[in-house]
Amino acid sequence: MESSEQAQGGSGFSPQVVALVRKIAELEAERAEYDLVLETLASLEPEISLHAEADAETPVRIPRRCWQQVGDVLLERRKDEVLPMLESQRERLQHVIHELQRQIHVMTESDRPETRTR
Repeated sequence: MESSEQAQGGSGFSPQVVALVRKIAELEAERAEYDLVLETLASLEPEISLHAEADAETPVRIPRRCWQQVGDVLLERRKDEVLPMLESQRERLQHVIHELQRQIHVMTESDRPETRTR
């Protein structure tokens, strides 16, 4: 067995295909995190009720706040601002995953003996 085949575990796939498969796995894990966050946020009320004073009869309604870490910065936003942004990012991830899967399909089809030109 050649060293490149050993590095690939004898799969017979090119290093490019193996790299794409790893990237897809990484992106799918990230997409699963988005799914979990979206599911959690969807189950929460958009506003919370607080009593301004102990004897106040009418509660004060304030928008639910969310925090997102971007690099070293913690951003604070309202739930209604965050949900569309997270859904859009999740859709972009899904699009990238599909594109990488398409690339793998093209690469593996071109490697098949019956699809090669003579």
